[in-house]
Amino acid sequence: MKRALLAVLTSVLLAGSGCGDSGSTDPGKDGQPLVLRVDLLRGMLYVNDTVRVRPFELSPNGDSSRIPSAEVHWKSDNESVLSVSGSGLLLGVGYGTATLTAERQSRSTSIQIWVAGTLHPDPVQTSTTWDLAGSPHVVDSNLPISGEEQLSTLTLEPGVLVLFRKGASLAVGWEGHGALVADGSSAAIRFEAEDSLATGGAWRGLEFWGAASSTLKGVSLRQCGGPLPTFPPDPGCIMFRGGGESGSPTVTLLDVEIRRAQSFGFVIEDGVEITPGSARMSVAEVDGYAGYYPASQLPRFPYGGTFGELTHPAIILQGGTISEDAEWADPGVAWFLTSDITVGGAAEPVLTLSPGLDLQVEYSRQISVGEAQPARLVAGSLDGSPVHIRAGGVSPGGAWGGILVGAHAGPSSLSNVRLEDCEGSCLGISGEDSASHPAVLVENVEISNAGGRGVTLVGGGRFADGSHDLAISGSRYYPLEANVRSAGTIPPGSYVGNGIDKIVVFGGELRHDAVWRDRGVPYFMIDGLGVEGSATLTLEQGVRLEFPPTSMLYVGQLSPGTLRAVGTAERPVVFTSSLDPPGPGAWMGVKLDALIGSETLLENVVVEWGGTSGTPNEGGSGGAIRIARDLGPMIRNVLVRGSTTCAILRDGPSTWTTDFTAPELGNAFEQNAGPDQCGP
Repeated sequence: MKRALLAVLTSVLLAGSGCGDSGSTDPGKDGQPLVLRVDLLRGMLYVNDTVRVRPFELSPNGDSSRIPSAEVHWKSDNESVLSVSGSGLLLGVGYGTATLTAERQSRSTSIQIWVAGTLHPDPVQTSTTWDLAGSPHVVDSNLPISGEEQLSTLTLEPGVLVLFRKGASLAVGWEGHGALVADGSSAAIRFEAEDSLATGGAWRGLEFWGAASSTLKGVSLRQCGGPLPTFPPDPGCIMFRGGGESGSPTVTLLDVEIRRAQSFGFVIEDGVEITPGSARMSVAEVDGYAGYYPASQLPRFPYGGTFGELTHPAIILQGGTISEDAEWADPGVAWFLTSDITVGGAAEPVLTLSPGLDLQVEYSRQISVGEAQPARLVAGSLDGSPVHIRAGGVSPGGAWGGILVGAHAGPSSLSNVRLEDCEGSCLGISGEDSASHPAVLVENVEISNAGGRGVTLVGGGRFADGSHDLAISGSRYYPLEANVRSAGTIPPGSYVGNGIDKIVVFGGELRHDAVWRDRGVPYFMIDGLGVEGSATLTLEQGVRLEFPPTSMLYVGQLSPGTLRAVGTAERPVVFTSSLDPPGPGAWMGVKLDALIGSETLLENVVVEWGGTSGTPNEGGSGGAIRIARDLGPMIRNVLVRGSTTCAILRDGPSTWTTDFTAPELGNAFEQNAGPDQCGP
C-alpha cells in the first residue's frame, strides 16, 4: 500500500496563526506520515518573494524529524504563478494559485499556494504606479524612490495596502529626485507592518527629501517609527526633511491618520512647505510625541484632526523667526516649544495665539516680539478658552524664559491668558528712551510661579489703557517690577501670594504726568523718587510708598515738579520705610524743594520714620518733611510720626505765612525727636 504524505501550510493571519492541510492522513501499513511546512505571513506568497518548504516526518508518538529537501522531488503545476527549486525554495512569479507537489520514495502529496501581492526589492528610479491588482505591495528594506536625472514619482492607487518588513522604509527623493502621490480620497491607502501583530517601531516610516511635491490624502499608517525619541527628531512615521542641498519638499496632507507608532508620529522640518488646504492630521497610540513641526509653518498646519493616547501628549514646535503674520491655533494637543521664537520683520508681523492654545516651553526658551524689528502679539480672547503657556520638558528647573515685548513692538494684547513656571519674569515689556514705548493690553491674565518677578516693565514699557484683572502669585521675589515712568499703568488686579508682596519701582526720577493707584500692595521705591521736568505725580487714596535707607522723595529740586498725594481718613496715602521693623530715621523723608508746582498738596497723608539725625547744614534733611517754598496750607490732615529731628522743616524764605501746626490744618505729630515744626 502506498504510504501517504500529510502537507501542513502554516501561515500567520491578521488575527494570529492558522493551519491548512491537504492529502490523506492515512500513514499506510508502514506508518510514518510526512509533513510539509511553509511559513507565510498574511497567508500568501508575494510576487518576487521566496520562501522555503520544510519537509518533516512524523513518528507514531507525534515527534517530527527533518527530511533533507534533496530527498524530495518538487513540482509546481503552474510555473507562471509559482516556481520551486530542487531544494524546496518557492518563488512567487505571478498572481493566482498553484499546486505544489512533493514526491518521496514513490509517495506524493500536494498543497495549494496562494500567490498575491508584490515584493519590491529594487529602487524605484523611474515613475511607476503600484496598482490595486498588485496589492499588498511589500517593502523589505530602505527602498529609494529617486531618479538620478529625472523626477521619479511613485503613485499609489486608491485602496492599496503597503506592507513593510522590520526596519523597512520608503526614502522618497533620497540622493536624487523623487515624489510620492498617495491619494486615497475614494478608498483609503494603508501603510502597515507586514506582521499584523507588531507594535510601534516595527518599520521606519516614509521619509521625504529634496524639492519635489508629494501628496498624502486619505492614508493611514500603523506600527511605524523608531525605538526612542531623539533630537534632532528621528525617526517618525512620516518624515519631511528640510534644508538640504537639493531643496525642501512640498507636501499636501489631508485626512492622514497615524496609530500604534513609536518615537514621533510625524516629523516636518523647517523649510518644508505645507500646501494650503492641508487638514485633519490625526495621531494616536504613540509611545513618544505626536510630532515635530516648524513654527514657520504653523499657519498651514493640518488642523482638524484628533490626538490621543500619547506618552508625551504634545507636538514639538521648532522655533525660529516669524516674519509674516501667523496664527497658532489649538490642534487638540499641546505644542512644546524647544527653541526661542523671535517675531519681527519689515512686514510688521502679528503673532496670534488663538483661544484654547496649550503651549509648553522648554527650559530657558522665550518668545520675543518686536525686540529688533516691528511686530505685534495678540494672545487669546475674552470670549474663548484660556491660552495656557507653561513650562514643559524635563530640563533642570522646568522653567521657561517668558514673553518679551520689545521696544519695536506695536500695540499688543494678552486676553484670558495663563502664564506659569517662568525662569525670571513671565512677561517683560521693554522700551527705550529714544523709541516709542510699547504698550500691552492685559485682560484677565494670571501669572503664577515665576522664578523672579511675574512682570517686568523696563524703560518705557507699559500696560495699555484699559488693562484690568491681572493676577500675579507664587513669584519667588516680587509680583511686579516697573520703571518709574510705567508704574502708573499697572492695572487693577491681585498681587499677593508672592515671596515679597510689593511692587518694585526703579529709575528714581519721574519726568511725565502720572497717576498711581492703590493696587493692594506697597510700592517699593528701590531708588527713591523724584518728581521733575514739569511732571505732576498724583497718588490716590490708599497708596503706600516704601523707601529704603538713605533714599527720599523729592519734588521740584532741579526743575519744576508737582506732587498731589490725596488720601482719605480711612485710606490715607502713606510714605514710610521699607525696613521691617522700621525705626526713626529709616529713610530721609519728603523734600518739597524751591521749584514745586503751585498745585502741590499733601492731604490725609502719613509720613513716618523719616528724617535724619543731623541738621540741613550737616547734610541731613532736617525733618521728615522739608519745604522750601511757601504755597500756603498745602499740608493738611497729615500725620508725621517717628522723625529723628523735626516733623516739618520750613526751609527757604526768611519769612513764612503758613503755620503747619495750626489746628485748622488738622496735622498731627507723634514720636518725633524734634519739634513739630522748625525753621523761620
